[in-house]
Amino acid sequence: MGAAGATVYYNLRLRHPTLDMPIIDYDLALLFQPMLMLGISIGVAFNVMFADWMVTVLLIILFIGKANIEGSIFTLINLHDRFHFRKKN
Repeated sequence: MGAAGATVYYNLRLRHPTLDMPIIDYDLALLFQPMLMLGISIGVAFNVMFADWMVTVLLIILFIGKANIEGSIFTLINLHDRFHFRKKN
């Protein structure tokens, strides 16, 4: 927690390299905060409800599913771009 606090304190003074604004986007940070709190609350509830081995299995399933979805989405985007590029020519 000390390193995170020091990093935030250091970045409070920094400005964006090309725009006249702070480097920390406070509006975006406020947008993420409710979802972060919700995720923490759900994670704590699941950790209390399920056994340790079940939490581990659920996390493995979640990460494998996320990896497969991301790979499928990138493949779909690449195929879509190739199809439309061939169609234009």
